[in-house]
Amino acid sequence: MTSTTLTVATANTCTGDLLRTPGGLEPFRATGAGLVGLQEVFGVTEGQLRAALGDVGLELTHWHAPAGLVLAHDPRVATPIGEPLVTTLKAAGPLLRVSDHWHERGMVSAAFETEAGPLTLSTAHLIVFARAHARTKQVRALRAALQREPLSRGPHVLTGDMNHYPRPAAADRAMHEAGGLTHVPLHEPTWRISGSKHEWMARLAAAATRRDLASFDAQLDVVLYRDLRLLDSAVFDIASDHRAVACDFELGS
Repeated sequence: MTSTTLTVATANTCTGDLLRTPGGLEPFRATGAGLVGLQEVFGVTEGQLRAALGDVGLELTHWHAPAGLVLAHDPRVATPIGEPLVTTLKAAGPLLRVSDHWHERGMVSAAFETEAGPLTLSTAHLIVFARAHARTKQVRALRAALQREPLSRGPHVLTGDMNHYPRPAAADRAMHEAGGLTHVPLHEPTWRISGSKHEWMARLAAAATRRDLASFDAQLDVVLYRDLRLLDSAVFDIASDHRAVACDFELGS
């Protein structure tokens, strides 16, 4: 088996704004992403989604609309194998029609064949960190899912908006360890407090503690991996309230 380099990217689309923005996915083309995980894909049709992906050379692997989760691939470097797997962490709440905060929470996974062998890609979106108890339950459910077949073995990249603040908590670290996953270290925030609906609270806290507002930024967006070698990672701006992450991995040996 030969080795090859594969770029995997992830982004929260801000309830689909990224996909409705002309050229919104162009930054992903610039990274050379062969596999992409997207979250909060709402307010677009499947045709619009396929067109936006196609504009940057990507094909839709699977869209789990109830949770707004999308996997996409570059057919030149990866071929889907079998059916995708959907893991529901929390069913949609009663306010689904009026608030995206109440959509289903979960993870979608798909297997791919690459020049260097098989690889599984997953993307997930957990509930907001302010609902700490509910979020911890979802992390534990995700941990259990990652320890079952077919997700428990082989090269795996898990991306997503994990909604911890400001970094992974104890439950997240336990989930990483149980799944044999390594957390990609990021040196830049993927979510900025400035311009968010929480900015006013952070400004009060910043004034009270004499901290810079930017110190309340966070790394909500995550890439985890197993049985691969990380070569590089980068955080970049997109037309969303989150920033995107791209990672270069070496597959095979």
